[in-house]
Amino acid sequence: MTKWTSRILLMLIVGAAGLLYFSNLNRGHEWGDDFAAYISQARSLIKGNPSVQVAANRFIVENSSFSMGPVAYPWGFAVLLAPVYSIFGHHILALKSVVVVCFLIFLAVVWLGFRRRHSLPGITALVCLFAFNPLFLEFSNQILSDLPYLLFSTLSILLMGAVIVDRKILLTPRWDRIFLGASISWTFFIRTHGLVVLVTLFLTQLALAARRTGAITQPEEVRLESEDRSARHVSGDRWLPFLPYLAFLVLVSIWSLVLPEGGSSYFGYLGDMPWRSMLGNAVYYFMVPSEFFYSLAFPPEFYFAGGLKFIVYGATLPLALNGIYRRRSKDLHALVYMALTLGLLVVYPFTQGIRFIFPLLPFYFSFVITGLEEMCRKGLHGSGSRGWLILRRTICVLPLLMIFITFGKASLGVLEMNQAQKGTLPYGPYTRTSREMFTWITQKTELESTILFFKPRAMRLMTGHRSLMINNSEQLSRGEYLCYYLREDPVAQYVQIPAQEIEALKAAHRLEPVWSNPDFALYRIHNSQ
Repeated sequence: MTKWTSRILLMLIVGAAGLLYFSNLNRGHEWGDDFAAYISQARSLIKGNPSVQVAANRFIVENSSFSMGPVAYPWGFAVLLAPVYSIFGHHILALKSVVVVCFLIFLAVVWLGFRRRHSLPGITALVCLFAFNPLFLEFSNQILSDLPYLLFSTLSILLMGAVIVDRKILLTPRWDRIFLGASISWTFFIRTHGLVVLVTLFLTQLALAARRTGAITQPEEVRLESEDRSARHVSGDRWLPFLPYLAFLVLVSIWSLVLPEGGSSYFGYLGDMPWRSMLGNAVYYFMVPSEFFYSLAFPPEFYFAGGLKFIVYGATLPLALNGIYRRRSKDLHALVYMALTLGLLVVYPFTQGIRFIFPLLPFYFSFVITGLEEMCRKGLHGSGSRGWLILRRTICVLPLLMIFITFGKASLGVLEMNQAQKGTLPYGPYTRTSREMFTWITQKTELESTILFFKPRAMRLMTGHRSLMINNSEQLSRGEYLCYYLREDPVAQYVQIPAQEIEALKAAHRLEPVWSNPDFALYRIHNSQ
């Protein structure tokens, strides 16, 4: 492909995706209040009081009925949000735009990082699989760290491949490795299990050293290519392999001095994990990539039991294995990274859907595209006649075309639904009834009072009040007010006192109604019996 053809096509794809994604942003948010923690941390950076935010969240975590997550999330995503917050304040569309920009940059990184691995149609297909997938379109409408982490983890692994494995010189050998270390540190700043990327670097360097000493055999063309690149490095640069670690340590040390610790991380949950649960997680993460094709599920009533998404995902498996086999030497670092990440997820006690494996998907589908390109090029039984070659290529291209058409139709459907809702959500902390409730609490209750609410971090963000999540009446004395969510919600029922107990508490005069609207009821708590 010519450089100009590649650049123009990339700009067209990113531009079209940007138009689609920015048009789909709405002024609402789901109730899951991780977003509130990220916004609160960004606000604390602007106000210069991150320790106050950590203390406030520690109160929530340590006094709620059960743990609400870490005391503070890694500060990387909050740092990305902070400049936007400093300009626009608590403007939900502006804050969501940070996530969209990260995703658009990710698309460019995938194109630039994999372009030498694929033909022009191949790299176009790979990027479009992400750019116009309704899964990412819907996910970009949330203020969560998954897509920023996807950007920096992918950038780090691709830089590792270019600088360490392929031994390319992008700027200078020194600056390339410093940027690699900086990218890994940002990955770690956004999520602590980004440390897996640093371990991947170490293991990759060990494997490459073993190759050079002959402990590990490699294909002849790969060996000659590596030796040719190695010859271009001066012998005095033996310390170059340590530069990424030095850059990582310097940046992490600076952040540790400037910003308060958050306490627990993903690694803090690793421990007494039963083997049965590990096996269940392994099966789960083997199947969950099918959600990448969730918009293909047909018929709808078989969504959870089967459907086209499982068939399409199953068809990608042999293609991915073929791609892995053909690129096993050049992409050893990616294979190590995928194995380490999957290993960490298997021993981690919680599963949260496909978003946990977002960082693996660019590499998995790059291997799939390689397998598909090889199939189109050589076929299953040699080159064959011209007619057989045309038929084979049609068989290769047609499913991709159908997937893209379905993705496009589903993405437009998501956009139309958002437009029909007039850019809002019918539920969540930004609805009219929610704003009424937050405003009343802010204006009519004592600032030092504690509000019991099923999403305490959102309450803290919106009102400035201390808040706790309490789901049993024995702990009612921990607050001065109870804000009860009246809508039927399968999640809320586990993080609120049961409705029948609320009636009993009202009858016993433990709860005094003070305000309500169609979605919320606010009670003053009388702790003296």
